[in-house]
Amino acid sequence: MLTCLSLQLSAQTYSCETSRVGKLVTKPLVKNETIHYEDLVTDKNDMRHSSADFTSMKKDSAGNTCIARHHALDKERTIDLLFVSNKKTGKCTYQITLISTKEVPHGIRLDEDGGATDWDENTPLTYDMKKEEQKLVDQWIRYFE
Repeated sequence: MLTCLSLQLSAQTYSCETSRVGKLVTKPLVKNETIHYEDLVTDKNDMRHSSADFTSMKKDSAGNTCIARHHALDKERTIDLLFVSNKKTGKCTYQITLISTKEVPHGIRLDEDGGATDWDENTPLTYDMKKEEQKLVDQWIRYFE
């Protein structure tokens, strides 16, 4: 069964992986210019969950696949850079989030190049908000380069 799962994962490709953010997310999985999705952490009991930098995958019933790269800043804070690929629509969404044990998570929606963008058309960012969010993105994304 594990071999079948590994074969399925190694055959996967996502349109999101070709963007700047997608390349940063999948960077630890690249060997010989090929992304090895079979190296993803898919089980919460996998000991790699405790490493400082690992990449995981989750799928949901709506056809979304989330590939996330997690970078531990310290014992209390982690930065997650991720893309969500929708199998049905082919759409990609990107996000970077600071997760802290002491504060509410701060998530920022990204465009494919790593620019801060609106969550949706109903909640647009003002120019000043976008500028502030981009400063955070620029600080956080360097951990994945």
